[in-house]
Amino acid sequence: MSAPTLRGRAPALRGPDWVTGRLHRRSLWAALVILVLLVGALLGLWWITNAAHTDFAATGCPVNDGPAECDVPTRHYWDAEYRFRALLQILDLLLPVLPAAVGAFVSGPVIARELENGTYKLAWTQSGSPARWLLSRLALPTVWAVTLTAAFTVAYRLAWVHGPHLVYEAHWYDDFYYLGLGPVLVGYVVLGIAAGALVALLTRGTAVAMAVTAVAVEAILLAFSIELRGLLLPVTRVTGEEQRPDNSWVVDWGRVEVPGAPGTHTTYHEYHPSSHFWPLQLIETGVLLALAALAVLAAFRVLRRLHA
Repeated sequence: MSAPTLRGRAPALRGPDWVTGRLHRRSLWAALVILVLLVGALLGLWWITNAAHTDFAATGCPVNDGPAECDVPTRHYWDAEYRFRALLQILDLLLPVLPAAVGAFVSGPVIARELENGTYKLAWTQSGSPARWLLSRLALPTVWAVTLTAAFTVAYRLAWVHGPHLVYEAHWYDDFYYLGLGPVLVGYVVLGIAAGALVALLTRGTAVAMAVTAVAVEAILLAFSIELRGLLLPVTRVTGEEQRPDNSWVVDWGRVEVPGAPGTHTTYHEYHPSSHFWPLQLIETGVLLALAALAVLAAFRVLRRLHA
């Protein structure tokens, strides 16, 4: 009697996808371990800080200028918030590096190394066309990186939005915080992978591909942070004594001449209100994904031209 067939099994990697996972399994699992540790530290410290906030609120003490008996509980509360903010700042310093690191990993160890060592020739004779080989080298890192980045973003936003900021205030428009609060970080990671593939095929050298990819991705990130992000939506202008909303992002300010009063000047501020956060995030993410699509298309065209 023949053995019964197994149904409902979990899908497994096959062919070139399995080879990619096998070759880089240590790096992929290391990324997962790092994510678990970071999210655990983030949510754990967030819980501790919220508990400290609840305990401090029960004392009835003010944050500043309280009586002498409030010195100890106030100091404990400040210390808890400081530790929470310090962890956020450490993560904020790492976030801008993440897309470049992912792109460098794809461009160097995943693609350029095979081109440099010539092992791609064996893969092409056993597992299909050059296009299939490139697709397999992109698919697994992309799925893995996007999944882990999205999971981190959810945890980061949960901790940031619901964490107490009574003492150490943070703003949504700060460059580093902004990256972790929405889908834009996923967009940069996808762009890093796409740029890494294109650069690897053009340079065909591991070290050069990694360096060029990292520089290119960071240049795009800095361009948006410094100049382009504020231009994605029209700004609102207030002049003189007009008040702008709380938590608004001021992108420009200065002095202008008052209409109808030559020689008289007043101040102006141009800003994005907090309601612009999600539109800015989605527009920037869309631009990044469009650039990534163009880079992937260019990578396949380069591959076809070099290896018809």
